[in-house]
Amino acid sequence: MYCNMFLLFNVVLLLLVQLHKNELNNVRHELEHLESIEFMFDEYKRITINRFKYEQYNIGNSSIYMGSNDANIIPILSITDQPKLVLGLNQNMCRPCVEAVFNDVKEFFS
Repeated sequence: MYCNMFLLFNVVLLLLVQLHKNELNNVRHELEHLESIEFMFDEYKRITINRFKYEQYNIGNSSIYMGSNDANIIPILSITDQPKLVLGLNQNMCRPCVEAVFNDVKEFFS
């Protein structure tokens, strides 16, 4: 009788160990996924900073079209004399990256 109880106890213990092991593996996979998203965000942020630094640093007083009427061209600085924040987002950005950009902007201006 004691042997059966001991055997049952060991089986239950092994089952619990296996459940915890599976849970730890799931958490490890989730952490690896989050780390890869963080890496992608940091890398895209670095690329974007370099792109603006070297390619689009200063837009100057370029002429722009207002609306769909190409006869109405005005200098960009005539829109306002107050500084504006321009964000360049594209369809290649993942949702967490876009949300992180907006969170950074909100944090900076709050």
